[in-house]
Amino acid sequence: MFDLEGAVSAVVAFLVYCNIIDGEFVFDDRRAIVHNDDVITSQISSSSWWRLFGNDFWGTSLSNAGSHQSYRPITVLSFRVNYLLFGLDASKFHLINILLHCVVTYVFCCVTTRVCAFDRKRKLVSGLLFAVHPIHTEAVAGLVGRADILATLFFLLSLACYERQVRTDDERTKPRRKPPVVEAANNNSSSNFMTASVNQTTCRRRRKPGRKRKTQQQPNKCEQNKKRLITKGKINDITTSTSQVTILSSSSSSKTNNRLQVHCDMRRWFEMRKNPLISTSAAAESSSHSETSSICSCSSEESVDNNAIRKRNFVHDCGRMTMMMKSVAAGSDERSDEGGGGRECGDNRIKRPPLFSLGSSSSSSNCHWLLSAYAFAVLSLLSKEQGFCTLFVCFAYDLFAHSRLGLRGVINALIGKDDGKKSSSLRLLRQRTLATIGFSLIIVTIRLSLSSLIASFSAQPLHFTPSFSAFDNPAAAHPIAKSRWLTFNYLAARHFSLLLLPHPLCYDWSMGSIPLIHDFSDPRNILTLAFLALLAAALVKVVASLLRKDVEAKKEQVLMIYEDGNDNDDEHDEKCFIEFQKSTTDLRTNDRLPNFDSNLCVSAAILILSFLPATNLFFYVGFVIAERILYMTSVGSCILATDMLFTLKQHHLQMKRYLTCSFWILLLLVFVLFSNQTWTRNRDWKNEFELYKSGVSINPAKSWASLGNIFKIRGRFDEAESAYTEALRHEAGMPDIYYNLGLLHYEQKRYQDAERCYRKALLCRPHMALGHLNLGVLLAGQGRNEEAKEVYV
Repeated sequence: MFDLEGAVSAVVAFLVYCNIIDGEFVFDDRRAIVHNDDVITSQISSSSWWRLFGNDFWGTSLSNAGSHQSYRPITVLSFRVNYLLFGLDASKFHLINILLHCVVTYVFCCVTTRVCAFDRKRKLVSGLLFAVHPIHTEAVAGLVGRADILATLFFLLSLACYERQVRTDDERTKPRRKPPVVEAANNNSSSNFMTASVNQTTCRRRRKPGRKRKTQQQPNKCEQNKKRLITKGKINDITTSTSQVTILSSSSSSKTNNRLQVHCDMRRWFEMRKNPLISTSAAAESSSHSETSSICSCSSEESVDNNAIRKRNFVHDCGRMTMMMKSVAAGSDERSDEGGGGRECGDNRIKRPPLFSLGSSSSSSNCHWLLSAYAFAVLSLLSKEQGFCTLFVCFAYDLFAHSRLGLRGVINALIGKDDGKKSSSLRLLRQRTLATIGFSLIIVTIRLSLSSLIASFSAQPLHFTPSFSAFDNPAAAHPIAKSRWLTFNYLAARHFSLLLLPHPLCYDWSMGSIPLIHDFSDPRNILTLAFLALLAAALVKVVASLLRKDVEAKKEQVLMIYEDGNDNDDEHDEKCFIEFQKSTTDLRTNDRLPNFDSNLCVSAAILILSFLPATNLFFYVGFVIAERILYMTSVGSCILATDMLFTLKQHHLQMKRYLTCSFWILLLLVFVLFSNQTWTRNRDWKNEFELYKSGVSINPAKSWASLGNIFKIRGRFDEAESAYTEALRHEAGMPDIYYNLGLLHYEQKRYQDAERCYRKALLCRPHMALGHLNLGVLLAGQGRNEEAKEVYV
């Protein structure tokens, strides 16, 4: 099914990033692509293809001590295919990255419709926000960010397939009885009797609260049954189920009219319940005389039978009425917004068009959508480590968003404590969620033990955790635990603040660009406290919504009052109608309408789980702040921000037109600012010189050192020496800068300065092999052979 809002968002995403197509290989792109033997290879044999599944993202074997343990074979495979098709043409690599971002944007819009029940406006706003968010610049403009794009793409596809499986299971558990339809199209049925529609009766005005109901003399039920059931000498097959309540919702009618129609039909339905009509469908096959006599008898036993039928079918009728009320609540708006994607009651089942053309549920097995979700989850994990959260998010969506269970309901569903009326649906839910959690734990365990498995085949020593230098992650190398955890908490808050306010941005935040926090009096702890307070508030909101769902679940027991109720028909029916009306007044409980609590659960799961590997809680990472890891996390932030904005607009700006216009103007201004920042940021990623120059204000040490290397390659030695000196002024203990400066002096035949730089580099890093080698060559060239031997040894 074509999604217009998704297509518009994808086109906007392409237009915003089109100025990076002519970009070059910059920063980590050279190591991951240009100098990676798994990508650039002349061998076409199968061994060369299988070799990349044993190496990390940078082409180093996972069993090697210098490996970063970043296992991303799907991303490396995409680089190789890109190279085989277009060679080392950087523009083609950038074009593929942009197209993948457009695909992710389109799929994101589709997922928000199905998972979050966004209407067209919300879907368009969230899609545009995701398309132009400046935090995505590093992932799209930097070629190594393809790992994040692919992981997010497979994550969204897995979530979409899982949602489709949930809907399929819901259809399997719904009743299959086909209700009689009172329309002209069904007049040609084989039966010649007429169907009495409750809609033909007039809707009685609702009684105000507190006013006593006037007692009316009830007509004789036998005479009433005779008049309604005996027509032209034949008996009508009129049941007491809600299938007689025909609710027709045209696309042009408003939601208010639909709600009034629901209340009217509910009142008619309860009036019908007070005067039940006995179904004679089973007796229709017998003789006409026996059917007539069984219904027209006016004995006292008939009233008892009527009460028994009313008690037995009440719960089922309420459930059918609830389903039809939900179809009315979402029918007109969803049909107009999604092109007929609402519920249709003409058929016995609920018809929903498939989100993706991955197969037909009628021709495939019942679990093919679930298997597809598992396959995409594995591909997401093999694209980048953040993909581990895919099935856990699906689990959270299934329990808290779709099923909308509370804490007690989740526990009952998982331990197998079924409700008698919902045993089949709860059984499918339990099987689906337990299988998902089990499969998630299996693939995560295999991924964590992958290094040991490869090392066992290669007979090499095991290296479970990668080793990073103190410049890559200074907090991880600090000996004081207090400083480490204060800094780690601040870095987490800083990451999430970039989702809200993406400024400033930098290609690399290492080498002391963010000083460590050593004491609680540091003013930067205010941001940490604010972040923790917001996180706690969100968790409290989620827990409160789960507890409220437990309370609402108890109210649903009013549907079973007739099973243990008394025989006072008037008072009992009125009480049931009032209680049932209270429990169904809020139309936002419909699963086809946005629900803030459910969307909060989904977005919180995405935000927390996708960011979990970067928190340094389980293992240390090789960066301080990385903007590209927020690509998947921004999915949850865009959903949450859009839902919060429209919820506030609905609650506070509904009757104020000028404020509504201000709301849309503000959104337009945000989109313009984000687009302009993204467009400007793309220019920084076009070449290395512009990229390193843009990072001088945030990471001066590494930026000046990188600029010095560029000046040296271009033959501008004086500018290179000035850049190296400026880098050492900000970070005096960097051995690589001393080594590069020594090479520069050696090429200028300034041997004494070169020797001094080499020795400082070895002082900072004693095991620097290239430093020992070049210093020995320098000493041997000056005839100092004994000193050269000592250096070599």
